[in-house]
Amino acid sequence: MRRGFSLFELIICTFVVSIVVIVLINLYPMSLYTMRRGDRMLVADQIAQNVLERARSGSFDFLWSKRGVGYDDDGHGEEHDGITYHWACEVNDVADIPEAEKSVLEVLVTVQWKERNDEVKLVKHGLYVLNVPQ
Repeated sequence: MRRGFSLFELIICTFVVSIVVIVLINLYPMSLYTMRRGDRMLVADQIAQNVLERARSGSFDFLWSKRGVGYDDDGHGEEHDGITYHWACEVNDVADIPEAEKSVLEVLVTVQWKERNDEVKLVKHGLYVLNVPQ
């Protein structure tokens, strides 16, 4: 005599399979959101690195003139994939280094953007610029 599955076993199996399918279906949008958020942070990191590289390779006198004032993208921003990124650069004296009146400056770059749900995100990067007489 062949024995098949009982109705109770089929109901339990269907329940377990449906729970697994629901979990898998919910993982896809969450992973897609995480991937897009990572892409946006990567773009912001690249913008910050570009601004820092321009500050590092530019004139120390220009940075010196922006001490305490800073400079930014003049409200234009950079657009990538429908998201506008705005950056601001802050230039400060380094107080911890003795006799560094006009030789070391701290440059901080903040990049911010709005997510699609109007949540503001930001990334900060910084470096020290040394004025080396030539």
